[in-house]
Amino acid sequence: MQLEGDNFPPGPLASAAASALQMVFMGGMLCALAGSFILPDAAKRWIDDNKMMFFGGVFMANMLSSALVQTGAFEVYIDGQLKHSKIETGLVPDFSQVAGWISAALRK
Repeated sequence: MQLEGDNFPPGPLASAAASALQMVFMGGMLCALAGSFILPDAAKRWIDDNKMMFFGGVFMANMLSSALVQTGAFEVYIDGQLKHSKIETGLVPDFSQVAGWISAALRK
């Protein structure tokens, strides 16, 4: 019997969007930390005048990036056969169900 745990990858569109949002977050942090050296005066003034909105937007990009790559998957495969899919059912199996599947596989 083979038991294995792994991450279920998000789709390519979600991965690309998450990467873009992560770049927005990193760029925002760079602007916040080194903006006085690299940004034009108008941009520096805007960030200074709108600090809460700027940081709120930057951290919102980070939270959205994290949310996009979470699939919520809980798939149970035993010996390569799908026994339960949270993606299909929306439910996590009971412990007794999983224990029964493992027990039956061990008896084979």
